[in-house]
Amino acid sequence: MGAVFAAVQRALNMLGAQRVYISRYGHAPGYPIHFHAIPIYPWVEDLFWKDERYRALEQFADGPGETPTDGAELTLFVWREFCERADPPLIKGPSIMETVATLRQTIQFL
Repeated sequence: MGAVFAAVQRALNMLGAQRVYISRYGHAPGYPIHFHAIPIYPWVEDLFWKDERYRALEQFADGPGETPTDGAELTLFVWREFCERADPPLIKGPSIMETVATLRQTIQFL
């Protein structure tokens, strides 16, 4: 799996992601273990900082971290805003379909 994850991260970085979070899921009964690759583009993090609702997360920290935000906060933001909202923010850059096509091409030779 490490080779696949590394290839996915490289491909998403080449598409402009400044960070890539790869997480294992499978907590819902009846669903097999699966993975999500979550690209964090600069414009995604900008949207996070502009949305005052997410400043509430600061109250859970015991002090300043090494970075102004972290993967947990940005994963929550991406999930709520891009996956659960009926009207998600506009995507800047490659579309979901373009990104998926790039990833499929990237991993088909592994």
